[in-house]
Amino acid sequence: MQCARLCPVQVATKGFTMNMLLEAFERTVERFPNKVAVADATDSYTFEELRSKAREYGAELANENDAVLVYADRTCDTIIQMLAAMYANRVYVPLDPDMPQHKKHYVEAALQNMGEVADDATCVIFTSGSTGNPKGVVKGAHAYDSFIRAFCRTFQLDESQTIGNQTPFFFDASSKDVLLMIYAGATLEILPTELFASPISLVEYLNERKVTYTCWVPSAYTIVTQLGTFESAMPEYLQHAYFVGEQFPVKHLMQWMQTLPDVEFVNLYGSTELAGVCSYCRLDTGRTYERIPLGVALEGNEVFLAKDGKALPHEVGAEGEICVAGGILSSGYLHDPEGNEKRFVRMTTPSGNVARVLRTGDMARVDEGGELVFVGRSDFQIKYMGRRIELQEIEVAAEHLIQVDACCCVFDQRKKRIVMFCTTTEGHECTAREIKRLMRTAVSSYMMPKKIVVLDEMPHNANGKIDRTSLAARLA
Repeated sequence: MQCARLCPVQVATKGFTMNMLLEAFERTVERFPNKVAVADATDSYTFEELRSKAREYGAELANENDAVLVYADRTCDTIIQMLAAMYANRVYVPLDPDMPQHKKHYVEAALQNMGEVADDATCVIFTSGSTGNPKGVVKGAHAYDSFIRAFCRTFQLDESQTIGNQTPFFFDASSKDVLLMIYAGATLEILPTELFASPISLVEYLNERKVTYTCWVPSAYTIVTQLGTFESAMPEYLQHAYFVGEQFPVKHLMQWMQTLPDVEFVNLYGSTELAGVCSYCRLDTGRTYERIPLGVALEGNEVFLAKDGKALPHEVGAEGEICVAGGILSSGYLHDPEGNEKRFVRMTTPSGNVARVLRTGDMARVDEGGELVFVGRSDFQIKYMGRRIELQEIEVAAEHLIQVDACCCVFDQRKKRIVMFCTTTEGHECTAREIKRLMRTAVSSYMMPKKIVVLDEMPHNANGKIDRTSLAARLA
């Protein structure tokens, strides 16, 4: 195996301490040296072999003090490279191998001037920024440690688990899978991307690799139910089915829950600015859900609603921005003092503590049952016909229709109208006019989309989420 994908970028940084994560990994290796740590479609490594490979590459990197670009493909090599950077006491930066050249140049330029970052900085995750340029979030070892210890305690996850990884390693949500391997000694199975285009083959692969735990974006689960996969193949070893990143269309979630009543289904909530998730909701397979609650805060953290810089009482009907306080907050954005000042604030939390708080930009409300439910992104909220409208509320209403499989609403700024893109459910195909008629009974008149576009297939980004940017571009 060559080290060609380890691409050093010269940066002016001081030494970093990453012993916390590596010490956990070392303890795991000593406990399970001969257990498979990570596997892809063609290769696998035991914990001892993984440590040996990571140390070998780490030695090659140890004489430098710069960040390491890791072109994060779906192979065991990516995990080796991440650990190697840690052993070399260097920050790693996982990137999409297919990242456009101009964005790669932007990232390299940003890393050339890192300056002072937190002493325990482990990696920088670059995400799509609102300006079109990637936005770097600095993640620290202490935050990762705080998150994964609470996560493992909450869900009693240990070395008996085999993780079916779906999330690309250049997305922050993949960190849960990697940390479970490092801390709990779970086996990390990297699922081939092409399997998600063939759900029967996907389920067969899960069974072949004896996958017990999945944490996917909802659209990855939805692919399975859309094509009636459970009529031909069933996950035989699955014990935990967690989801994160976007709302799970209720009718698809209910199919999973009714088909696999003994599996633990959990809705996780978090944001890129955290080391992991901050809240969770264990779902009751005997309950029918209209909206999926965000649940309760992960141990050691506070999750609450705020408005105008003040925490709101947790009362039915309260609506505000989701805020998070606790040890899982990231160090902040790279080269973005204005963004840090806006999103990371000092605030008095419901517990009475004055703490550093993340403003997530997500909106939620306390429903009639006293549960916190997601409403939408603050940047998806529009002012239309004199009213404030959450576009994602329209999407939730549409996805309750049996005829609608998936949908996404965007606001056409030029023509000042709501446009809904959707796909139809197999066996319930209908026209845009018919869906518009059905929508009139699903939403209030002021929320009614002015145009509905029926697609053969919904566009998705590399993480499996609906690609809103691509849909918005169709309005031009």
